[in-house]
Amino acid sequence: MSSRSTTRLLAGVALAGQVAFVVAWIVAGALAPHYSSLHQGVSELAARHADHAWIVTAGIAALGAGMAVLGLGVKRVLPRRAAATLTLLLFALAGLCIGVTAAVPLDCGLSNSHCRHLWDAGRLSWHEDGHLWAAFAAQALLALTPFTIARALWPGPAGAVALTAGATGIVIGAVSSALDTHVPSGALQRFDLFALQLWAVILAGAILYVTRAPSRPSHLIPLRPRDFLARSWSGEGALVLRPLFLGRRLARSFGARREATWISERVWRIDDEADFGGGRVMRRQMFCEFVTHDHIRITAGDLPEGIDVWLEEGGYRTGEFRMNFPIGPVPVVVHCRDLSYVEPDGTFVNEVEARVPALGLPLARVAFRVRPVRPAARSESAAPERTEVGDPRRPIDAVR
Repeated sequence: MSSRSTTRLLAGVALAGQVAFVVAWIVAGALAPHYSSLHQGVSELAARHADHAWIVTAGIAALGAGMAVLGLGVKRVLPRRAAATLTLLLFALAGLCIGVTAAVPLDCGLSNSHCRHLWDAGRLSWHEDGHLWAAFAAQALLALTPFTIARALWPGPAGAVALTAGATGIVIGAVSSALDTHVPSGALQRFDLFALQLWAVILAGAILYVTRAPSRPSHLIPLRPRDFLARSWSGEGALVLRPLFLGRRLARSFGARREATWISERVWRIDDEADFGGGRVMRRQMFCEFVTHDHIRITAGDLPEGIDVWLEEGGYRTGEFRMNFPIGPVPVVVHCRDLSYVEPDGTFVNEVEARVPALGLPLARVAFRVRPVRPAARSESAAPERTEVGDPRRPIDAVR
């Protein structure tokens, strides 16, 4: 198994541990006739004399294993620094402490006044104190992990985000302590667990994102990049939602126009316009730049990672990309793939398929059917024809 696959497997196991723990206490709580999630802690479902204690014990063990595995996954994606090793150690110790809480169950639940009286009087076994101290140690160790991750990533922006997450965790801990005598213990404990598990889920998601597969290039589009990326086009377009049997009935057509303006020998701007009629016009700008003689990089405000275009003999290929699709004021991220082709009459069909990120479920398909505004004449916005041999701007010839 490759290093990337192993790292992704570790993230998956960590997520499975979080899910198994939550499912365990929900199921065990439903099976216990007089149990109250509001007033009683999760560990009470795994106490010595609790019914179905094995369910929550197994869930706690899965949670501990998941935390330890998560630390290994995080270590593999962090820069090779001492702070990364410390992060692994913190997660491993936290997982061990959680495992101890599974192996050393409570004698009884402290939400019960009689049990608390026995504990205050020192009449319970060491299991009670051992379980509580192990649980506290696990929370404290996990609360330190954002700071070690921030140190490993510093001074990058991800380090600042991790530091903010750590500060937020400290605030949550302080608020939780202040509310200890005012909020039912079961509700307060689940709030704390939610914060810790949310942090674990965020980290596992970050691992999966960092180790995602490289974008697959599209099929070869038999059109010179200059003909589409660096020329003026006009025509019509259509947005078809999925599923197709319903989307075709609700398809929205619009007039499409593209105008290219050269800024330099290596950079040009593309202005796209979609006219839906009734005065509703959507406009967007993209900037294209030669990275190498056969690689063009396209950037725009709604392209968080840009688009890569690779030039080949007879056409070009584009990489898969992410796009922010506006739903009112909220941008929704969609995963896009280029399915463009040229029809026999020369009409270029610029077709893009949008899918749900990670899940891959199809959302919509946008198609532009366009032709050059002036296919024979050279527009004023086109790039200069002359390029001296040896000029570093020579890559522009690739799109001519």
